[in-house]
Amino acid sequence: MKRIVFIIVGLLLIVSLAGCGKEKVSTYTFKGRVIEKYDSSILVEPLEGEDIRRSADKISVALPSMPELNPPAFPVGTLVEIEYDGNIAETYPAQVTAITLRTLIDDEEQTSLLEVPVTVVYANWAENFGGLLTNKCLNVSKMVFSDVPRMPLLKFESKAELEAFQNEYQDTFSLSYGYDEMPSFEEAITNYDDTFFEENTLFLAYKEAGSGSFRFTISDVKKENGTLIFIISQTNHPDVYTEDMAGWFLMAEVKNSDLEDVTSFDAQFPEGVSKGSAYEESDTLIIKNGKDDEQDKQNETRIKKFIDHVQNGINDYITIIAYTIEGDPITTTIKYGGPEAGYLVTRDTTKDQFGSQEIVEKEYDGDYQAVLAEEPLELMPGEVHNYTYWTFKLIKDGEEDVFMTTFRFPKEAE
Repeated sequence: MKRIVFIIVGLLLIVSLAGCGKEKVSTYTFKGRVIEKYDSSILVEPLEGEDIRRSADKISVALPSMPELNPPAFPVGTLVEIEYDGNIAETYPAQVTAITLRTLIDDEEQTSLLEVPVTVVYANWAENFGGLLTNKCLNVSKMVFSDVPRMPLLKFESKAELEAFQNEYQDTFSLSYGYDEMPSFEEAITNYDDTFFEENTLFLAYKEAGSGSFRFTISDVKKENGTLIFIISQTNHPDVYTEDMAGWFLMAEVKNSDLEDVTSFDAQFPEGVSKGSAYEESDTLIIKNGKDDEQDKQNETRIKKFIDHVQNGINDYITIIAYTIEGDPITTTIKYGGPEAGYLVTRDTTKDQFGSQEIVEKEYDGDYQAVLAEEPLELMPGEVHNYTYWTFKLIKDGEEDVFMTTFRFPKEAE
């Protein structure tokens, strides 16, 4: 009888252990687009709204030694879904190891490219996008607090709509004359008559630039999940350029038959790295414990550019990663959506072992000014420092907000 009991207990243990062996481990997924690929990894930019963007806007994904995870199968630009175990290395870019990875474009076939005629004309620079961010703007909701640089986008379905736009903005933009080899708006629209609009729709994106030397175009037009997206790119990167502000109208002719399944529109400038653009250099500033002149110089250039954009009402977005004495990262994102939208500031202290370990999000109206204030250094007699400390903060009506970050800037060699 005892032997039977022992056998039953043994079987129960075996079943129990077998069940434990099959226990499912929690995994996480995120969607993103491949921006670089290497022999055993890919660099991915998570889509907007993905939780992993709280860690970083670029993720290095290590690929296990599996034939189906061979990087050539995932070329740059591919939309992918990545499953991982939840472990994120808090570097920049952040790092995860893929458990599985699949392409979304191949599975869903929801992206297609269109070939459309494009015309670029001079428009001149106008404050606050010349007032284009109105109900006429097709993507104004996407531009506010956007992780991707976006440009105002309008559409015209008739000659009368185009003429109404011309009459409304003739005193805001320079519509009657060109710039160097670039034609004027009035010259370019002469071919857009009633016959053209019977089968076509004209789209217009406005691209600002920090110099009249820079040139832009609409390099791609694609339909993705019901959204028609115009991709803007810079066509030149001169070493020497003028320091005048400029602006361009980029016009694309789209057949009405290509718009039947389109429900929304967008104009994006994914390069985000061009002299004079609203996203010059890296959008991530790293404040280290130790001295790093090169990083400190990059921080100085980028934070001053951010302040300049705020003063000119230009959308901008930066991420600041500051390390504590213990080496724990505190991540702050600052998104400026223009004078009307103001700021959205998010501070993440979940990785700070001695901090509040929380994510705090706060909005500030457009009356707040972004400023840098030099902090005095108390030096001992004979002591010399080759750097200065500056505090970045938001100020309104003389009152400072509690949000502040201190930078260290190298002094110029005397």
